[in-house]
Amino acid sequence: MAKKITWRSILIALLLTPINIWWVTEYEICIDAGSSTTLSVFYTSVFTLLILIGINALVRRFRPDKALTQAELIIIYILLNVTASVCSHDYMQVFMSTMCYPVRYATAENNWYNLIINRIPDWAIVKDKDAVAAFYIGNDNFYQWKYLQHWIRPLCIWGTFMMVMFYVFLCINTILRKQWSESEKLSYPLISMPLEITKEKTTFFRNTSMYIGVGVAFVFTIVQGLSTIWPSFPIINLKNLDLSQYLVNPPFNAIGVTPIRVYPIAIGITFLVPADLSFSYWFFYLFMKAQYVFGAAVGINTIPKYPFINEQCFGFLIGIFVFAVIMGWSHFKAVFLTIFNKSDIDDSNEPMGYRHAVWGAFIGMCAMMLLSHVLGTAPWLAITLVVCYFIICVSISRTRAELGCPCHEVNWSDITSIMINNAGTATLGAQNMIAMQLFYWFNRCFRSNMMPIQLEGFKMAEHTGVSYKKLGVVMLVFAFLAIVVGFTIVLGDYYKYGAASNMPHNTIDQGREVYGTLENALKNGTITDWNGVGAGITGFVSCLVLSFAKIKIPGFPFNPIAYAMMSSVQTSALWTSAFIAWLCKVLILKYGGLKVFTKALPFFLGLIIGDCLAGSFWHIVSIVLHTRTYPIFP
Repeated sequence: MAKKITWRSILIALLLTPINIWWVTEYEICIDAGSSTTLSVFYTSVFTLLILIGINALVRRFRPDKALTQAELIIIYILLNVTASVCSHDYMQVFMSTMCYPVRYATAENNWYNLIINRIPDWAIVKDKDAVAAFYIGNDNFYQWKYLQHWIRPLCIWGTFMMVMFYVFLCINTILRKQWSESEKLSYPLISMPLEITKEKTTFFRNTSMYIGVGVAFVFTIVQGLSTIWPSFPIINLKNLDLSQYLVNPPFNAIGVTPIRVYPIAIGITFLVPADLSFSYWFFYLFMKAQYVFGAAVGINTIPKYPFINEQCFGFLIGIFVFAVIMGWSHFKAVFLTIFNKSDIDDSNEPMGYRHAVWGAFIGMCAMMLLSHVLGTAPWLAITLVVCYFIICVSISRTRAELGCPCHEVNWSDITSIMINNAGTATLGAQNMIAMQLFYWFNRCFRSNMMPIQLEGFKMAEHTGVSYKKLGVVMLVFAFLAIVVGFTIVLGDYYKYGAASNMPHNTIDQGREVYGTLENALKNGTITDWNGVGAGITGFVSCLVLSFAKIKIPGFPFNPIAYAMMSSVQTSALWTSAFIAWLCKVLILKYGGLKVFTKALPFFLGLIIGDCLAGSFWHIVSIVLHTRTYPIFP
């Protein structure tokens, strides 16, 4: 029998929600001291969970009957992740930065009013010049009717759009959960640490190697951070090394920026995944760099956009989705047939009935397509944008469930960027491109995407015996609360500090990404890039070939899931940590066997915990001093 979600766990999560949102937005928006929500593990959530575990240990010592259970602690952790995801760097923060940008930076020279603004519905962005000016100048109070009246309609429309999206995620996750968790038994590496530290009867916190790992990561991050306060503080900088400075002769100098960086949290996370996945992560990164060198050697690097990494990765993302459908075809077919009452598949323990999930996903996606069409996209493009968006979300969720990579950024391989850069203005037309770019804010990078967070929540519920149905409802409720609280806190900060006055450059740069790209495409014009189309098809075919080789050839070392991450700027930062984790794992298993591996595992979990603690410490210092100190990532 599934455990109930207790009211006290809900109450604690409710009390922590505004604190969590304020913490994330203050750190990432107002100070830009780092981007904690760009990592797969939100270390603000981990820090809060560790505080609760410490308090709970004291309660258990004196009043064991009042202590929180593992299930309650995990519920709180899941809800903290949900609320942080809504207000994250790649979601609400990008949304806010694009709402006022075109009106603020429209001039007679760029002719944006005729080119862009007048083609956007009044309800889609904020067009009042006074409300926009205060947003950028600051020193004002947002909670006045003269500003609120211009924000209420767009916030209500887009907030409803967000909730529809989260509901569709829940429907799709309902369809995926059983196949991935029970049939294919994907490992979900990222849930290992929270499940381990919340166990009610565990020796984890008495494990010496765990504390060594915590100490190594904590000291490393604290010492690295001291140099941001005292620049003369002596450290060995392990974040600003670059391999390209040693490769100065052609064709090897075509390799470009190749950072060598060490992140304890990334080493810890990557150690949890199978060795073939961590191997593929760093190998494919070097393979990608080799393509640049090869292009310079044979002279084809003069082709614009060569080697089309973004397009290749888009093809891989589509391939991951198709392969997942093939692997679970019998399950998905049975789920689909429930809408015709022609399947007796058991859905009694799922977050919702399969029939509900299929219809809910379909209707929700149609609602999103309708909004896209109302914004100005042609019906075919509205369908393409929404369907491809959810295909990428499924692929990202698959990537996390199987690879558990420290960061799953999809940089310029999203559907809006692929269409802008490859379809061409002659094919799309001005109105389609303008409306399409209004969807950019939730297509940007996918690092804090809600879908895998929901899916991991269900996997943790499976381990703790929590009801899937109740958890699904609670996650949706908290997503709604995060939208309301997030809008309130974020806009209050913008009108207090001013996006162009006392806030970091990200608050402007993210808007520039949308409208600068759009202006360039509209004014210069492009035609269909068939090289890019070919690269996308090549990536798709390569993904399927590698995927089938992986299951057919024993010991096949390459996992295509890792290649889908190669367009990511963050992969450049993480490949070294992945290499270190892979090497440690291979050497331990080869020379120590499973017994030594089991003993070493707490050390690597300790690296994650230590970096989360130290990163949160620098978070707090940054907020107290209201200045940028040391971000543990990137």
